[in-house]
Amino acid sequence: MSVYGDDPESPLSAHLLRNIIRKFRRLHRGGSPRQQVVILLGWLLLLLVVFRAFQHLTGQASKPTLICQPSTHEHPLHISLPKEADKVQLSHVWKTLKTVYDTHPPQPLNLDLKTFSSLSDFPPLEAIKTHTNISLADAQAARNSHVEVTKKLAGYPKNLYSGRGIVILAGGRYTGFATTGLGMLREIGSKLPIEVWVKDQSEEREVWCVELAQEGVACRRLSDYMDTELLEHGYQLKISAILFSSFEQILFLDADNVPIVNPDVIFTSSSFIDTGVVMWPDYWKHTGAPYLPYIVGLSDGPSEVLREDQTAESGQLVWDKRRHWKV
Repeated sequence: MSVYGDDPESPLSAHLLRNIIRKFRRLHRGGSPRQQVVILLGWLLLLLVVFRAFQHLTGQASKPTLICQPSTHEHPLHISLPKEADKVQLSHVWKTLKTVYDTHPPQPLNLDLKTFSSLSDFPPLEAIKTHTNISLADAQAARNSHVEVTKKLAGYPKNLYSGRGIVILAGGRYTGFATTGLGMLREIGSKLPIEVWVKDQSEEREVWCVELAQEGVACRRLSDYMDTELLEHGYQLKISAILFSSFEQILFLDADNVPIVNPDVIFTSSSFIDTGVVMWPDYWKHTGAPYLPYIVGLSDGPSEVLREDQTAESGQLVWDKRRHWKV
């Protein structure tokens, strides 16, 4: 008879358990420090044995904690790969833009900003107002530069972009995140072509890209179109991927953005048709300086017009390049 009933498969019998307990009791009545340590270790071992025996009896060790249903779609889906945009023309577009930006650098060139790290230390209104403390002369220089840049930007490039699709930025540790998001997109029924962008060849996984091609997913490298050493911050990769993508209408998703509803329908939604853009709110209030509306031409001087606006989340964005090229 086992400690858990009449199950002959149980790994520990009542007789063995009683003998172990008697032995530990005798040692405990009078023993050296070394024996006391042995007693302690023995009890720990006993507890481990009893726990494993209980696992074996109840079958918990072999039962999964989460039961996943099998995939609902066939593999592969045989979705056509997106056609790559003309590299020569795209590179020319970038060189033209870069020339304009280099001619009109940011004003002022540097800002000493305090980082607002979380909701817990989110600053009061007065602190936000002085967060970007620039002079009137700097604001006027920035406004003039903004006007000149918008004037000199080339028009929308004809026959360069076409169709609609999804753009995801991956590379490094974000490639694993992107794999999950890509799997979910196809699992929930998205039939849109997808471009996965990485910074350069060092971040590309060749075998992974071959497998993705069967699902209508193409790997692209930013280094094929521009000098990526110019991109000092990760967030600059986002706008670059959007610019160089072959799609005219884009759903941009961060690598760790996992959709749970088929997003294809958003391109036929009234919000996108009416405006050519769909954005989602972020948690934070706007922290732009009072001079920002003046710099971009929304006001004739310092203004609080943006103060109550909610910031936009950059992890997902729907954008029509043709309608908002100069934005």
